[in-house]
Amino acid sequence: MPNRKMMDSFKGIEEPVQAQIVEKKSKFICCLYYVETEEQALEYVQQLRKKYYDARHHCFAFSIGLSEYPIERFNDDKEPSGTAGKPILEVIKGAGLRNVLAVVIRYFGGVLLGTGGLIKAYTEAVKEAIANAEIYESRLCEELNISVDYSNLPKIQHLLGSYNEKIYQTEYLEKVSILLYITYNNANLIKNEILQLLNGDIYYPKKKLVFVANTKNKIIVNKIEE
Repeated sequence: MPNRKMMDSFKGIEEPVQAQIVEKKSKFICCLYYVETEEQALEYVQQLRKKYYDARHHCFAFSIGLSEYPIERFNDDKEPSGTAGKPILEVIKGAGLRNVLAVVIRYFGGVLLGTGGLIKAYTEAVKEAIANAEIYESRLCEELNISVDYSNLPKIQHLLGSYNEKIYQTEYLEKVSILLYITYNNANLIKNEILQLLNGDIYYPKKKLVFVANTKNKIIVNKIEE
């Protein structure tokens, strides 16, 4: 069984993305990144501080981890407390994104925005970047590597198709070695049906859970730390 706090799915961004808005002469540049660790997130923040060294503020927030309770951090970078980092984080959470860092760089335009104006500007900058992003949904799956006789491959393909599942990789050796990522909620049922189909002539390795997304460009697999 997966950890009871494990999610069934999450949303991520495929590539870094950037957006910009202007609010009362202040320029807000939002950069979104896919990250898997706090160290990676903070490294991106440092890179942006160097790149936009002449900006007044470099505010950020991130949500990292694939359990029910991710690691969440935010920083106002000398903006009034609660006007930048937290609003950025709330937009990330509201969009259902995980393993995502959002950094908003502000060039002060000479006009004070006030608390409400700052919250609105930082919020809108992140929303604009998310609107520009290629977002994918990743589902919790059980990874299976199994070997079957050549004559049984069409039967396996037909069974998987009936559950809207598929074979991700095939290697033709003495037997056919196939890689499956089966949606977790279907896994036990499908494994039992394969057992019946092959009259029990199959070996299932130790259960291995992963998150899998099929995007336009590639298959994204996120391993889950044991």
